Amino acid sequence: MKKNKIISIFLITLLIISFCSDLITYSYALNQNQESIEIIKSNGNITEKIGMNGHVDVPRDILLAGSVVREYHNFGWSITENKQMFFERFSWWDFDGYYKFLHDNNITILPCIQMGEQAVFNRNRNEKPVMKGDDTTDPLSYKIHSNYLFNYAARYGSTKVDTSLLNLDPKDSIKTGLGYITYYEDWNEPDKTWQGPDAQFNSTELAAMLSADYDGHEGKLGKTYGVKQADPNAKLVMGGMAGGSYMVKWLSEMQEWANKNRTDKKLPLDVINYHQYGGTHSPENTTFVEDAKKIMAWRDENAKDKEIWITEFGWDTNPGSTKHAAPSEDAQRDWIIREYLIGDRIGLDKMTVYDALNDGPSSDATQYSTSGLATKVSEGTVKKSSWYGVNTLKNTLKGYHLSEIIKEDNQMYIYKYINGNDICYVLWSPTENNTVISNYALNIGKYKNATLTQLKDKEALGLTSDLPINNNQVTVNVSESPIFIKVSGKIKEETKQENKEQDDDKKQEDNKTVVDDKKQDDNKTVVDDKNQEDNKTVVDDKNQEEEIIKNDTNKQGNNIDETNKDKEIKNNDNVKKEINNNKEVIKKDNNKPTNNQTNTDNIKNIEKDTGINNNDNYEQTNINNNETDEYKSNNYQENKIKNTSLDPSLIVDNSIKNNTTKMDSFLAIKYILLSLLIIVFVFPGDILIIKK
Repeated sequence: MKKNKIISIFLITLLIISFCSDLITYSYALNQNQESIEIIKSNGNITEKIGMNGHVDVPRDILLAGSVVREYHNFGWSITENKQMFFERFSWWDFDGYYKFLHDNNITILPCIQMGEQAVFNRNRNEKPVMKGDDTTDPLSYKIHSNYLFNYAARYGSTKVDTSLLNLDPKDSIKTGLGYITYYEDWNEPDKTWQGPDAQFNSTELAAMLSADYDGHEGKLGKTYGVKQADPNAKLVMGGMAGGSYMVKWLSEMQEWANKNRTDKKLPLDVINYHQYGGTHSPENTTFVEDAKKIMAWRDENAKDKEIWITEFGWDTNPGSTKHAAPSEDAQRDWIIREYLIGDRIGLDKMTVYDALNDGPSSDATQYSTSGLATKVSEGTVKKSSWYGVNTLKNTLKGYHLSEIIKEDNQMYIYKYINGNDICYVLWSPTENNTVISNYALNIGKYKNATLTQLKDKEALGLTSDLPINNNQVTVNVSESPIFIKVSGKIKEETKQENKEQDDDKKQEDNKTVVDDKKQDDNKTVVDDKNQEDNKTVVDDKNQEEEIIKNDTNKQGNNIDETNKDKEIKNNDNVKKEINNNKEVIKKDNNKPTNNQTNTDNIKNIEKDTGINNNDNYEQTNINNNETDEYKSNNYQENKIKNTSLDPSLIVDNSIKNNTTKMDSFLAIKYILLSLLIIVFVFPGDILIIKK
């Protein structure tokens, strides 16, 4: 007995442990299929946001991988000692041709006007662009810099400017309103600490320079100052700050300065701009998103009309650059693409990676020296894996905009992009440990075609292959390198069948109506003939009777008349009743909706409730009433899910439901067996024996 109790305690303990373990496993299995859902309000096409930094001498085929080029343009490259502007002095630097090439290829141009000039300001070019001794917090001290920006915008902006207002070197040709440039960046990293206090702006000094360069400090400097006075369509981009963590503080202080020093009290810029480097980590594992959201929250509350750009981010490929290196060139590529995708997801307006070209050879371990998308070599340039990745991203998602976040957890991100009726899913793992999720089944809905595009070194458009579709799913391996799954050719057979059924039903209705009308006419004719015959018979009989019985009394004649009258009324009532019955049948037939019409109305109501497109496909239904009811029930359940997700990809896979059902059965059997064992050992054996 004691032995039985010990065994019983052991079995009970085993039961409890097993139950807890199964409960955890079961919960995990269900939670793995809970999707993080978010519908995205589109803020533009992603391929119009991605770009790179570079100089005028970067080979132009390198620049074509992006849609934005931030061009480092030294102040001293376009001004003489006499403080006059020029654009054509250096024949090997054809800025007109350079900007035209970018414009003609639909690339947004951002000249970053950086540094000062020793010959102009009599001070180190890295220092603030004011004359020695001038007040750096006074917008009037930045007159030379402001006039420079005016002439730049006059030449390359969209507005023709009175040539008498230009401040050009006599050797330069006069051109205005070329229409190549909209955005102009005012300095680079004005908050830098590594070049001394005379090179480092504070928030008040930066606000003062921006006010002068924006609109000549509301025109107080004169008519020929600031980009807005040359081209009202021009947009001034604040100099990219060296970090994003303190941007909110700077923006608040600059807004406070504007409140005190500008009558319009507006922040004198069009684009908030900063730099964000991730060190040795991927973008999902840095403060990238956190910093951006803080800046966006400030913008939304204080300056809703401002864009937000990140004009420098990236990773070195030389492993010796310990502060900013990615593990490999492929990892650099993947992290750049992932930052573009996440930046688009959180609502950034532009992102330019640093840099188009390495600053040094591949062997240079200095930080930022190997951050380029290409490497300089003696024979020219060699494109790195990252260039092929960026070019693939641009061409694959051209015309697409982000529609929905399907999944976003510590193991997998899935973003859904749309372009008309076409869809592109982008999948990747946000980890840094070479994670691979094998045989992942993505529900794509009812589409005919699916293709997979993978990033690949030396492949300008990536590697693309067809994907088989099974039960509305495609199966792929997901790794830390983003993959693109495009689906097209939405199946519309159901809609065609429905239209055919509606046409058939209409024909049947028309034929039935014709038959019923004919039947009604025939019935009416028969009734009329019958009435005529009855009336004639009555008259003939009456005449014959009058001939035979002439001596009958008037009372008998009256009785005969009343009998004939009653018979005639009865016949007429029968005719009216039959006609009315026929009309009711016809009316019911006309008002009764066909089964197919009922299904169509259901679909329209579901579409109205869920917001899904009318082209979405539904399960084929029969005309049979019982099958229609089953269809309604199934459709209700399916669209109950769609009310939450708005996307077939978010519906839990049927195989998962089957697995959980199997798990339920397995658990039930296991616990029954364990319970029986406990009973056997707890109670004496003879209790379980049924005595005869």
